[in-house]
Amino acid sequence: MTSLLYTVLIIPACLVVSIYGQGSDHSQGPYSGQGKHSGQGKQSEEAPEQGQCVRCCPQDNPPGPQIIALPQQMTSEKGDKGDPGWPGPVGVRGPTGTHGPPGLDGARGPRGPPAPNATRPQAAFSVLRASPMFGGDRFQAITFEHQFVNIDQHFNNDTGVFYCMISGIYHFSYTLHTYNGYESYVHLMKNEEEQVINFSQSSGRSIMQTQFALLPLDKGDRIWLRLAARNSTAIFSDSKDFYITFNGYLAVPQDYELSNIIPQKTEPNKANVLD
Repeated sequence: MTSLLYTVLIIPACLVVSIYGQGSDHSQGPYSGQGKHSGQGKQSEEAPEQGQCVRCCPQDNPPGPQIIALPQQMTSEKGDKGDPGWPGPVGVRGPTGTHGPPGLDGARGPRGPPAPNATRPQAAFSVLRASPMFGGDRFQAITFEHQFVNIDQHFNNDTGVFYCMISGIYHFSYTLHTYNGYESYVHLMKNEEEQVINFSQSSGRSIMQTQFALLPLDKGDRIWLRLAARNSTAIFSDSKDFYITFNGYLAVPQDYELSNIIPQKTEPNKANVLD
């Protein structure tokens, strides 16, 4: 047991002391200024003694791993942009979204410029009769002595006829005063066709009658009032109070499609109309 402890503890301790004693003499050792290696790191010309440690590398390049300083940030030039790739396939159509709420009303736009002055075709007349008129054995056109309005003289007082010079839709009206003891029987005529009628039987009372109509006219048509061919027929007026009047004016020029506004005239049932 004692010999085992001697071998394990005493012999290694002696070796350590011997090695330490040989390397601790700095004046004669390898690290002195006059030793086997100089302070400049140059190798001595004398051969090292056996058992001495000799520096084999210069001090400015000591042994061990070398540390190389790398740049803090490495950069490189950017290359040219590559060609675009092929487009990918079209994706599946997504579901339709819900209808959104209506937006707010926009601001009102600026007022537009005034329209150019367009000349609208005009035609109008208003005439008066200042004397009574009696029927006879033939039809008579009612004539007039005075006029309030007669644009472009399309109405002839002497013949009692309005001559249409502008095609379109016209409004016509006339007013009569019955003559006591006579009947009144007056038609509004378009050319030779009866349009509307004013009629009253004989009586001892004075009656005012008015009739009106809207008629489509072509250029050249004639509008007039016709008194029936009867000796029992008469209408009354005087120079103080104009009881008989006839009026007409162009309501719609022919620029409009007349056939879409006024239906075709149908013949009325004249079975119960007096002759």
